[in-house]
Amino acid sequence: MIEKVESLINADDVLNRLMSNRETKNINCLCECYQNGREQGFLLWGFKQDFKAIYFANHRNTDTICVYIGKYSMQSLSDSAYENCYSSKDNLDAVQYIIKQMKILNKK
Repeated sequence: MIEKVESLINADDVLNRLMSNRETKNINCLCECYQNGREQGFLLWGFKQDFKAIYFANHRNTDTICVYIGKYSMQSLSDSAYENCYSSKDNLDAVQYIIKQMKILNKK
């Protein structure tokens, strides 16, 4: 039996909610996997604001989604993103925050 770790299940829920949300339909970006030790999730990049990315994963100490916004770094967290962290209350809060950031990054 293959089991997905809980932290990835949580981040996958956020990604699925983002992908099915009508507010994200006209925002083009790419999605990659992201891992930093216990934090496993995704990063979104390729917005109109070049080299900016949105990283989201379970925070290693809280089991809630933490969203980082900063420079794109292939499959890892950039220093600028690490310094710009939002700790969500729950997955819905994370989705709402990410959508807000996606809209900002989609403007030139």
